[in-house]
Amino acid sequence: MSKIKIIISCVFIICITVFAVKFFKSSPSKTTSSTLQKNTLTILYQATRLGSTVKNSCTYAPYGGLLREINASKAIRSNLAGGILYVDAGNSLIPFNRDKRASNIPGKKEIEVAGWIAKELAEAKLDVLGIGQVDLNLSIPTLQKIQKESSLNFISSNVQDKKGAYPFPRYLIKEFDEVKFGIISVSSDKHVQNKNVVIKDPTSTIKELVPTLKDQGVNFIILLSQMSADVASSIVTSLPEDIRIDVVISSDLFFSTSRIFWLKQGTSLLANQDFFGAYLGKLQVKYNSLPISLFSSTKQIQANKDRIKQLETILPNTKNQVFVKKELDYLKTHSQLDIPENAASYDGGLIGLDSSFDTPDTINLNDIKIINN
Repeated sequence: MSKIKIIISCVFIICITVFAVKFFKSSPSKTTSSTLQKNTLTILYQATRLGSTVKNSCTYAPYGGLLREINASKAIRSNLAGGILYVDAGNSLIPFNRDKRASNIPGKKEIEVAGWIAKELAEAKLDVLGIGQVDLNLSIPTLQKIQKESSLNFISSNVQDKKGAYPFPRYLIKEFDEVKFGIISVSSDKHVQNKNVVIKDPTSTIKELVPTLKDQGVNFIILLSQMSADVASSIVTSLPEDIRIDVVISSDLFFSTSRIFWLKQGTSLLANQDFFGAYLGKLQVKYNSLPISLFSSTKQIQANKDRIKQLETILPNTKNQVFVKKELDYLKTHSQLDIPENAASYDGGLIGLDSSFDTPDTINLNDIKIINN
């Protein structure tokens, strides 16, 4: 009888063990993800929301919604180690009629929505909001009131009032693992209807503030730009060697792309956001040491090589060889085709904010798809 009891006990223990193993294998925690190592910076970026807070009603791409973005940002923050910055490059608080290329004059409703957006983003731990030229039509006093009531970090590096004062902080410094990251924000004077606002030259502003940040121990600088992507690219490319911008997050009112642009032979990167908060951008940078000398992407290198091969194949048989040859020559001379020694690696793109981001419990980071081209 005692032997039977022993056998039954052993079988019971084995069953419990098998059940436990199967349970924990089949029910992984939703917070699991690949843990990032030290010397990694993840930038979550938004821009050009233009006062939108709900999803796009289009059935083809039903993306967007402020609450979805907040859920996504919280999930990513809670699942990734290393430095994480959540930034909004601006033109996010009030509507803008892109067809008429004009801001709406903000009324009481638009002001209330702008205040609500700022409070929600503060709750989501947005690190910084750049003030764009469209946002400035709320007026400086209104924006200051929204900032105070929301406790959200606003920055604007080249915006002054008529007295020459800077109404908002001109830069922000964030520190992770004893590394300081600096953020500045420059706006364009286009579409600013408020006559009490003065926009200083963005290039001069950058040249002024980069040394200021370096003097405070900053070795990685992010520029929030409320200019067209091509203008921002031109400014960064024309800067002298000792005035270095590592990453540009652009808020272009008329252009969007999921691609991360490789500027100035790889010394800078530019990411440009989509419109109306439909996507959340994600850019990861892994580096050995700071300051970074060059950026490199294995995905982009392969894409460059594939495109060169494609162009070389079609060139002999195409009727108009001028444009094909022009692109081919540009790729061969201006794109990255090999991984430089000690280069910092990067990868990124846009996350479509679909229904899987409706509630935090439904989010699995392993299923998030990054759109890049």
